[in-house]
Amino acid sequence: MGRAGTSRARGAFKQAFVALVLERGFAATTATEVMRRAGYSRGSFYTHFEDKYDLAQQVVEDEAAWFVRHVLSWDEEAAAASSDERGYSYLVSLREFEHVYQERDTYRLILGSLVPGAGFEEFCRLIQMPEEDEGPVLVGGVEVNRDLFAWSVSRLSMNYVRYWAERDFAGGPEPMARQVAALSSTSLVQTVRGLFEA
Repeated sequence: MGRAGTSRARGAFKQAFVALVLERGFAATTATEVMRRAGYSRGSFYTHFEDKYDLAQQVVEDEAAWFVRHVLSWDEEAAAASSDERGYSYLVSLREFEHVYQERDTYRLILGSLVPGAGFEEFCRLIQMPEEDEGPVLVGGVEVNRDLFAWSVSRLSMNYVRYWAERDFAGGPEPMARQVAALSSTSLVQTVRGLFEA
C-alpha cells in the first residue's frame, strides 16, 4: 500500500472509531468493529495502531497537532491578506472554525471526554505552545510569562470551540469567526464600560 493508501486507511480507521464511540461509547467499541466499519483489514489496523487505546490517543494527538500548526502559530498568508489585527483574527478564526466544523464529531468526542485522555483540560495541555524559547512574551508592551501566555491562549481558543459545540455548532463557521474576531480586537474594558454606562 502506497503512502496515499496508508493515509486513507489511517483516516478511515479514525473516522470509524469516532463514529462508533459516539454511537456506542468507548467501552462498547472494539477494534474489530472499527476495522469492519472502516473497511480495512486487521493487518492494516495493527500497522497503524497497537489497540483501540492507541487509536484514541492518536485521534486526540493528531487533532492537537493540527490545532497548533494552523491556529496557534503565526500565519504569514493571513497576515498578508489582512490590513489590520481584526482581519488577521478573522482569517485565522475562520480557518479554525471551518476545520472544527468539518471535524465536529472528533471535537464532540474530545470535549465530551468520551475516550481516555480526552477532555477540555487534556486537549488544552496538548495544544499549549512548546516551551523551547524560554523568554517572556511581549503583549501590549508588557512582558508576560511564556507559560501564562501559552496557558491562556490555548484555553481561550478552545473555550470558543466549546461554546460553539455546546450549541451544536449552530450558525456555521463564518458567523463564529466574525464574532471571535470582533472579541479579539475590541477592548473588553471599553465594551463592559459601555454596557454599564448605557
